[in-house]
This record gives sequence, C-alpha cells and structure tokens, in this order.
Amino acid sequence: MNKSFTIVLLTGLTLLNFSCKKSTIDQSLSHDGALKSMEASPNRLLSSGTPSFPLDWENISFMPSPPNAPIIPVPWQSGLGGIKIDQDMIYDYAKSDGWELVYNTFTTSAVLNPSYFMLYNKYRGVLRSYFYFAPGQNYPSNNIVCGLSLNGQGAAASPALNFSGTDITDYNTNQAAVTQLQPYQVSSTGSWYAAEFEIAYDRNTATTAYPTTTMQWQINPNSIAQISLNGTQAGELNGTIAVPASKTNFFGTLTNSIVNAALSVGTGYATGAIGFLSTADKPKVAGALSNGLAGTVSGFLNGIFGFTKKTTTNQKVSLTLNTNITVNGSSTVSSQLFDNVFAIPGTLNNNQAATFYPAYNVPMGVFYIDGKPQVFEQHTDSKVILPVPPFGEPDPRNGRKEGYNSINTYTIDRNSFNLIFNPAVLSDATISNIRYEVLAFGIEPILNRDKLPYPYEISSSKKEDILGYGLVASDPSSIGIGFLSLVPSKAIEKPSGVAVRVSFDVVPKDGSAKQTIVKTFKANLTAI
Repeated sequence: MNKSFTIVLLTGLTLLNFSCKKSTIDQSLSHDGALKSMEASPNRLLSSGTPSFPLDWENISFMPSPPNAPIIPVPWQSGLGGIKIDQDMIYDYAKSDGWELVYNTFTTSAVLNPSYFMLYNKYRGVLRSYFYFAPGQNYPSNNIVCGLSLNGQGAAASPALNFSGTDITDYNTNQAAVTQLQPYQVSSTGSWYAAEFEIAYDRNTATTAYPTTTMQWQINPNSIAQISLNGTQAGELNGTIAVPASKTNFFGTLTNSIVNAALSVGTGYATGAIGFLSTADKPKVAGALSNGLAGTVSGFLNGIFGFTKKTTTNQKVSLTLNTNITVNGSSTVSSQLFDNVFAIPGTLNNNQAATFYPAYNVPMGVFYIDGKPQVFEQHTDSKVILPVPPFGEPDPRNGRKEGYNSINTYTIDRNSFNLIFNPAVLSDATISNIRYEVLAFGIEPILNRDKLPYPYEISSSKKEDILGYGLVASDPSSIGIGFLSLVPSKAIEKPSGVAVRVSFDVVPKDGSAKQTIVKTFKANLTAI
C-alpha cells in the first residue's frame, strides 16, 4: 500500500531552550461560531539558560561575525555558491508580514557550528530555518535530505507535524516525522540553504514541560540516481517533495520504490519552473497556482496565499499537491551534516534547555481541529416523471411515465469538530471568512459508468481536477449522487472517499496584508 509523502527541507539547530511565559488563553471556534476560552498554562520558572542571540535580519547586509572572520552575506544577497533556496522563500522575510526570530547562532563573539537562524511566521504557522555551509566542505551528493521529527514521551500525542508532508490531514494519525528532499547539492564554495515546515497548533504545548516533547532537525547530503513523478522522469527536480515518515532519513533507505508524495510548489513555479512535470500534470498545477493567485480556493487541498511586503501587486502562493514519486537506483546517505535537538517554543520550563532558549517563545501553529470531521450520507427516493424515451411508453391513463430519482446526499456534520485557534494568533489578528466544503473523491468512474437506462448525475457547485485525485466534487452545502429509475434503488455508486476542506483569512490587526489558509481533513462517512 502506498505511503503518503511530502518533501520538506530542514535546517540545522543546536540544543535549545525557551524563555518564561505567563498564562495564556486557549480559544476554540465552536460549530455555531462562538469563542470558547480555557485556562492554559501556569507561571513558568525563572530562566537559567542563555537567550538566543538577537538578529536584525531585515536591516543588515552581512551576518554578525567576530573580527577577522570571513564575512557572510545575508541569504537574500547574491554570491557565495549560488542560490540554494526556493524562489518563494528568498524575499519573503519581512517582520510586517508576521516573521519573528526564534533562534540565531550568529554573533560577533564566536563562530558557532551549526550556523543558522530560524524564523517563524505567526500568521501562516510556518517554521523556517536558514542554515549556512562554510566553504571547503566536500559532500558528494545530488540532493539534500532534511528531516524534522518530534521526540520525547509526549511526541506521539502532538499534532504539530500533521500539516507537513501531506495534502490531506488525518486527525487520528499524528505524524512523528517528516522527510524532505530538495534539488540542491552541497556547495564547496559555501552557500545558504533554507527549509520550512507548516506547524499545526497543539493546544497542549503551553502545559507540556520541557523536555517532555522536543523537536529534532537532521540534514543529510543524498544521492538518488533517478526520480519520476506520476510516471514521468523528472530529470532535474525543481520542486520540493515531502514525506511523513517514521524516521527522518526516509530517503536514505528508499530505493526502487513508488510512494504517494506531496509536491510543494509556489508562485515562483508559475513562470515555467514546473517544466519537470508531465504534459498531463502541468495544466493541473498551473491551474491550481492561478486560482491561488486570484484568491480562489479550487484545484488544491492544502495551501497558503496572500500578499507580502515584497509582493505588493501579486499574491504569494504556496501549495502542497499530491503526486506519485518513483525513486530508482541508489539512494544513499554519504554523511550527516546536522543532527540537532531543540526545545519547542511555548513549552513549560524550556528556558532551562541548553544552550539557548528562543526569542519567540509562544506556542506555534495557527489552528487545528478537536475531532475527526464526519460526513453524513442520506439516501432518498423521490417520485418523478421520467423522460420518454428512454424509459418506454407513458401510462395511457395519464400520458406520463412515473419513476424515481434515487440519490445519496453527502453533507458535513458541523457538530463533529471545532476549529481550535492559537490564542497567540488571536491576540495579533482576527479570523474571518471561515468556509467549510464537503469533498467527494473518485467521482470520475461514477460519471463514466452508466446506470441503465439512465446515467449517473453528480450535483455540486464545483467539479475540480486536482493533481493526484482526478475529478473531485466540492460544495459548501451538499453533494448528491444519483440516477433515475423505474423503481426505488439503493444500488448507488459511492465516492472513493470524503473529506472536509476548511479555509479562512488571517487578518493582522496592525493593517498588514491578510493571509488565506486552506486545509483539508479526512472525514468519516456515516449513513443516516
């Protein structure tokens, strides 16, 4: 059975700890739109660790360094060993867009290894690290493999990585780790690399004591002989592929395998960089990107889009799309570049961790849900006047041909789950335009299959052609699948799966541009 993968790049971190924080309020949006509040965290202990070094990343051209040490330009400057960062990340770092400093090891007093700094976007729930490889390092490889994992006795209960490595989130399955493959080699002349992960809000973070749950970031150079996406050889992989896995070096042992992966693409790929995709897949990806650029939720299941300081006239779009990846030949880990454990922002007493605690120290993630969504399936048989033909001659007594319209209707049970929003987000932004849609997968075979003497019909507001799924019916209200027949019939083809897509706007209170977040959750199907 295929696994679900999403390639995500990780950056190197040292063992860290976090600052103290007083009580927070955990707020959730119930099915009727009311906000609920609950006490979350008690007072924290006094700090005994070292705060992360400050960094005014927006207003410097070179990273802090000791006298006589080699100077290092900031990541968005040209030079070094060439750009080893996805185009969508390079100029997206403004504080006004929600970026906060979490960790930094660059200082004027010493050169620390690993050399990195970490930013977190509080409006998008994205954790990003920039890590620097100094000149003179020789790591023969075709790709870089990065992994982010949750460690500790509380890791299994945390949903923090559930938005990473997949385009559909299963509430009942917490991801322990995510492996990401990026199309960059380790430069011998020195270069910056960057990786980012979406973090789901874990409402237990503020009451979880360090080190009950920590995060681990690993980076390895890797050599993969050949990669194919959806049966088409990719050649030079221009995108990033992420995979939820039980261990962070998944691609270190994967050979001659076909897996279901998530391809990360963004605005930078809309101008021709999706050329590595097949002829059949390009229109689907281009269409999904175009919809995101227009602010339309269609053609994708997982995405974030909105204006940024550097893109004042165009939307920035980041999508996660489903694809099958085939890895052929040798996939070997030649060495390990980084293997670092760090405390999770917002956990109790994390300011006791060695050697640093973070500058930004509140729970991460914008939102999560408090239960697995449920979709109702209701069957009805309604008397109708059948068309003549194909149903034969009408009744001579009234000139009509009576029959039945047999329909299965699929609707969301809005009492089955609530949206749980991070109180740290609600203190700086408002949530608006919340939208729920029921999705039905596998409808294409139904549409192409006749139910004699009258074919199937599927009623929904949209039928979307989504990469990896084919036609998907979507509707904010309900989806009906049925056909006309002479007698009542329950022999109606069912969709291969159902899900709930949630979207909403995060509107900063300081007047910064809004961000739209789109997430899709697997749903249970219940007949009523």
